Amino acid sequence: MLKRLVILALLPWALLQANELTVIDGDRQWQFSAEELLNIAPAALTTITPWDDEASTFEGIYLSELITTLDIDTDQLTAVALNNYRINLDLAGAIEAGAFIAAQRDGKAMPVRQKGPFWIIFPWSDGAELSDPQLASWAIWQLKTLHSDGQ
Repeated sequence: MLKRLVILALLPWALLQANELTVIDGDRQWQFSAEELLNIAPAALTTITPWDDEASTFEGIYLSELITTLDIDTDQLTAVALNNYRINLDLAGAIEAGAFIAAQRDGKAMPVRQKGPFWIIFPWSDGAELSDPQLASWAIWQLKTLHSDGQ
């Protein structure tokens, strides 16, 4: 019973944290809500993901824009999901492939159960070369943190 009460007490804090993207570069750290992220360099990407049958329009920011705006100089990023799953991204390769941090899907916030609140996606519909399994492995959903230098 006590364990259940502790989980319920921590749930609002966990949900609040789930709605922010944290970017860490050495001793610098930023936290962005979806709205704040969309205000940096808003962009839209329409694509069919490998997990869907129909195209969706995603609103967010290109990874290249975020890295440039924050003046991050690194070759590698570690992306971490809410469940602490992590993947290392070759930054140049991800940017070249059109890495995009989605904060909305078809004009709506993406709930955790629908791969939100943030999801790294790619413009898969733009060409066969984007069907590379490496890109699918970099498409981390429920994204909560980006660390520079593969931390």
